[in-house]
Amino acid sequence: MFKTNSTLPIMCLKGKAIVHYFTLPVVLIILLLGLAHNAEAGSWRVCILQSGRHPALNDVVRGVKQRFLDEAVDADFMVRIASGAFGSEAEMEKIATEIGHYDPHLIIPVGTPAAQFAAARFGGIPAVFGAVTDPVGAGLVADNRRPGGSMTGVSDMSPVEAQLEMIRMVQPDIKTLGIVFSGFEQNALLIRDHMKKACDRRGIELVEAAVGRGGSVTASAMDIAGRVEALYIPTDNNIVSRAGEIAVLYARRGIPLYAGDAGSVSKGAVATLSPDYYYLGVRTGIMSLSILNGAAPSGTPVEKPRKTAIAVNARAAEAIGMELPMDLILAADKVHGASGDVRP
Repeated sequence: MFKTNSTLPIMCLKGKAIVHYFTLPVVLIILLLGLAHNAEAGSWRVCILQSGRHPALNDVVRGVKQRFLDEAVDADFMVRIASGAFGSEAEMEKIATEIGHYDPHLIIPVGTPAAQFAAARFGGIPAVFGAVTDPVGAGLVADNRRPGGSMTGVSDMSPVEAQLEMIRMVQPDIKTLGIVFSGFEQNALLIRDHMKKACDRRGIELVEAAVGRGGSVTASAMDIAGRVEALYIPTDNNIVSRAGEIAVLYARRGIPLYAGDAGSVSKGAVATLSPDYYYLGVRTGIMSLSILNGAAPSGTPVEKPRKTAIAVNARAAEAIGMELPMDLILAADKVHGASGDVRP
């Protein structure tokens, strides 16, 4: 047993009698400082890069952080949210510089534009994306089953067939459905193609309004308002950023708006059946922890959405004189009511 004034040899070099002596309290202090340094050095640096501000993308980020919290993982998060679809060139350069200085162990891009930016600028850093509709089409992975690079993640591909069936549940006799989408975004084009096939199989005309880069979303939506019985907006960052404005303009004409995400329902769309974005974030967090613990993104398959959610806006439906089916309301995970409350 050591006494307070006892001494300890702590270093010997090549068998020679090079010995340093410290009192025990000094040794303990050194050990404690070393442990503290190692704990700090062991923190993971994680950069979350979000494609604009939107409730669905916010839910993904919440889910990611909650998973790290649930697992008691020591991580430091740097969160950067781009303005608009994905910010100006000057803003992106600023964000790129900040990420470079931060030197993250992992990047979590949320949304396709953020993932493409991360792939182009930080391809050597492991990345796990969340809420990317078409990872292959966006050029992020070679194959969803074997991504083959430094990036993998969780897709938010919309269940288009089920969404159209929900629309027909509300409007059984619908013959014309409008869709407004970004003509320059691969994800939006893919969803448009799926919706076109689904409508063709049901004898419904899909009236398209493509928005060009820098074009007006609301103007494009209004161009087809006189030709449709309802409008659908996909999970398209450029379009959902104007969901509230479109909902107001269409409500004035008595035309319902349906959305590909729950956040747009809170802004005035009457209903959606969409991926559960919070749970999608949880799955992104699970995959992120796996990558941090040594799994290779190149061999980690891209996940598809595992859970969907229904949201309806009774207030928006009432404003245009529409009565939502009771079965749909009872099945909904969230109901925005006439008084502005939300269930549950």
